[in-house]
Amino acid sequence: MRVLFIFHIVLFGWIFFRANNLSDAIFIVSHLFTGISDVIRRISEIGITPGIFNYGFELPVLEIFIGIVAILILGVHHLLQRKQSVRVWLKTKPIWARWLVYYFLIISILVFGYLEPSEFIYFQF
Repeated sequence: MRVLFIFHIVLFGWIFFRANNLSDAIFIVSHLFTGISDVIRRISEIGITPGIFNYGFELPVLEIFIGIVAILILGVHHLLQRKQSVRVWLKTKPIWARWLVYYFLIISILVFGYLEPSEFIYFQF
């Protein structure tokens, strides 16, 4: 319960951190649950819990694919890590296999990485 409480306090604090000014933050907080009754009414009319693709939360197919691939890679890494360190496992493989893994990782970062410039989160300070 403490973890959930702190998590929600931090989320609430992010409103003030990311808002342009204090009046915007107060506006966001005062309108935080506006329209929740409409969502509850829609859920009761439909009779099912709405999925993530309702209410404008669509993700592009490429981003969903990247997310699934990343989760699979992390799962494979976790399974390998259970037996022995991935670093040790790679050292036991021939040099061509190691370099194949290195190139795969580098190309994955270049292809799937977010390479567009964005503002630094602390630029306002």
